[in-house]
Formats: sequence, structure tokens, C-alpha cells
Amino acid sequence: MSKLHVRHGAAALEQRFASLIDLDDVASAGEEQRKQTFLTRALAAQALQRVSGVDDAAAAAAVTDGSGDNGIDAVYVDSYDTVALVQSKWSTSGTGGIGLGETRNFIAGLKDLTDERYDRFNAKFQAHVPDLQAALLNPEVNFVMVVATTGTAAFADPVTRAFADMESELNDGPTPPVRVESFGLADFHGSLTSATEGQPIDLQVTLENWGVVTEPFEAYYGTFRLMLSPRGSLPPAMRCSNRTSGSLLGPPP
Repeated sequence: MSKLHVRHGAAALEQRFASLIDLDDVASAGEEQRKQTFLTRALAAQALQRVSGVDDAAAAAAVTDGSGDNGIDAVYVDSYDTVALVQSKWSTSGTGGIGLGETRNFIAGLKDLTDERYDRFNAKFQAHVPDLQAALLNPEVNFVMVVATTGTAAFADPVTRAFADMESELNDGPTPPVRVESFGLADFHGSLTSATEGQPIDLQVTLENWGVVTEPFEAYYGTFRLMLSPRGSLPPAMRCSNRTSGSLLGPPP
């Protein structure tokens, strides 16, 4: 099922980010390389949304992947107290993860950022330098390092040790300024399905002509008034939904 879920993810990213992800630097590359680059960058944007809640355009604008990215594929400063950094890796097999070399590059990029060695980053990254400089002046600034892949969210042992060593070195204050999160295929696919389901419905209504049955299980029934939308139809989330909660399954107040 992994490859199927990867295809689902690729289609969703194409739909959301096709017109937003910058591919100018690979314009002369072959079609397969452009597609791989797009998916890697779109996955970084998706992961950034997961931790920062930004919209599609802002997430795409935060992507810094490319030559000279210094191990950081996306960067976003949230209200000058949280800096989100992403490294992403797209694999069509559904089993790819981050390697030790990529992990070390990611950690080195973080250290260069906190040491303000901005000349070690590419032009895409430079657009975020003013926000980063302001964030680093905040004594409460913290960093979240997000690894996004289309494989498992679990790290190999050498990768785990590398991140643990980094956290031991950097998190020496009362509040840890750096944490690591992993975003794998299961998380990615789950975020797609939850987005299509919509929010659970929570209604409070007054039942008329209500009654109760006890077999095969206790349930209450009745009628209630419903104002339809101007187009005369229920919202999609209310059609044939078994997630509706509230007074419908209990006695009226």
C-alpha cells in the first residue's frame, strides 16, 4: 500500500502547490528530475504547514531547497519566537528515510543559522534573513527541526544518535530551544484524509415527537427543524455522516 499512498500524496501536492513552488533553477532539467524536485519541495511546504499552520502560498514561499541550501529545505519564522526548519526527502518507493549524511547537513545548517553565518546559504534563504535576525534577538526563541519523508517516521539508530547529541549540546538551558519532529508517509497520508473529512459536527437541537428504544441498544429518535443552505443542500460533512454528535443521541433537555 505504500506506493499507492505515495501516489495519493503526489496527486494532492500537485493540486495544491503546482502553481506555487519555484522550479526556475531546474527549468532546463529533465521532466523526471523536475517532478522529483517539485515533490520534494512541496513535501517540505506540507510539513511546514503541519507545524506552523501557514497557508499554501506562505508555505511555498518558505521553501529554500536547491543548490547551497545548507541542509535546510524550508524555513519559516512564526511570530518571532519559533523558527521552523524542514528537511524533506521524496521517494516513490514509500520506504525512503533520511540518512546520516543528510542529518549532519541539517544540524550543520541549524548551527550556521544560529551563528548567523548567512553567507553559507543560498539566495532563497536570504529572503528570510531579516525575520531570522529579529527572531534571534528574542531570548525565548526556539527551533523545531522537521524531517519530512515518504518513508517511515522512525529514524535509523545513527540518525537518532546524531539528533540526540545535537539536543544534548544545544538544549542546555531551562527551556529546550530545539526539538526534532519526524513526518513520515503515514502522517502525510493521514493529513490528506483528515483534510477531506472536514470537522466533526457538534449540534444541539430540540427533538420533537421523541421516543426511545432499548434494543438492540439504547437510542433516542425524533424530529427537528433544519434550515437548509441557500442552494438547498446540506454541507458535504453532514451527508450520511456517522460522526454527528450532540442532543440527537440523548434525551432532549
